[in-house]
Amino acid sequence: MFKTRSFANFCSNYRKLTSQWTCLACVRAKGSVEPKTKTYSHTILFPKTDFPARSNNKTKEEIQKTTQFSQLYNWQREHLSGPEFVLHDGPPYANGDLHMGHAVNKIIKDINNRSQILQGNKVHYIPGWDCHGLPIEFKALQSKTKKNEPSDPVQTRKIARSFALETVERQKDAFRSWGVMADWDDQCYLTLNKKYVQNQLRQFYKMYKSGLIYRALKPVYWSPSSKTALAEAELEYDPQFKSKEVYVKMPMTKIPEPAKHLSEKMSAIIWTTTPWTLVANKAIAYSAHMMYAVVTLSSRPGELFLIAKDQIEELEKVLGADITILVDFEGRHLQGCSYTNNLSTDALPFLEADHVTKGKGTGLVHTAPAHGPDDFLVALKNNMTVV
Repeated sequence: MFKTRSFANFCSNYRKLTSQWTCLACVRAKGSVEPKTKTYSHTILFPKTDFPARSNNKTKEEIQKTTQFSQLYNWQREHLSGPEFVLHDGPPYANGDLHMGHAVNKIIKDINNRSQILQGNKVHYIPGWDCHGLPIEFKALQSKTKKNEPSDPVQTRKIARSFALETVERQKDAFRSWGVMADWDDQCYLTLNKKYVQNQLRQFYKMYKSGLIYRALKPVYWSPSSKTALAEAELEYDPQFKSKEVYVKMPMTKIPEPAKHLSEKMSAIIWTTTPWTLVANKAIAYSAHMMYAVVTLSSRPGELFLIAKDQIEELEKVLGADITILVDFEGRHLQGCSYTNNLSTDALPFLEADHVTKGKGTGLVHTAPAHGPDDFLVALKNNMTVV
């Protein structure tokens, strides 16, 4: 496939070098004496290897020098004539030393690129670094000598830039030592470079002119300690934390058709783990594919309640009451129903939503569009005003 002399020399040197460290993985220790008292020890094979337990820096440098990993990328760009294979490198954060996740990411990409070279394809691979964001800003703020002094945005940016550049060089050296094939000297991109930023602004402007960018309200995650909005990827959930849940009854003003023959007043029991958002309640979400039931509670005679049928057993434990089913029906019958939320006299809708599932709650979810992404999407789908 490759007939150029330089590639043949590369392969020859690589084979000579690797043969020096090639040995059998499992060799029984020589000169071992078989004690007479150990009847079965002769049946056990103890592996032995000549490979060192720890890596040798001198050996690693010799491997890299002989195999010329650093030159392979530019060599294949100049000598291969096959189709171009482009691999876009999702950049790592320049906020600290590398870990196993970085190794898996880069080595898998490198295997992919090298397999393309073996097929005669020309690889176009430009690695980069994400030099912006909260993790890097945290590192910059932690490096301040006076922790309580007010933060100067310009000074924080300078510290963050300096930290990011130092981190990039450390990570780049590590990638080189792993033998990852790339032009690490001249073909790397950093998101803090002025040309990169200018190009991003130009692309943003093109999207704006095409009508793809608009201003609107949207609920965001907020960090009180950092005093900034957070992306979903920046959230860290504590698996040991237990949320407090509340069950609230909402009087219904329009009941489902299968329950029209029932004369008593009916209330929907909603469930939420964010009770502080009840003041912003604008709808009750349900699932069209779940079964619902109108029931009575032994602890509340004379009242009717709407809940999911599959949750009855769990609700009997939570509410400490016996539940009796009067009528059940599919969730689709809740379309067009309405209720009031005790804070106003406005009739509010029941809305179908995909995020309503079995397992917890009542099958009826309190919806506050200004306080959660799922609720917000339900509001957009139903053309509701978000306040």
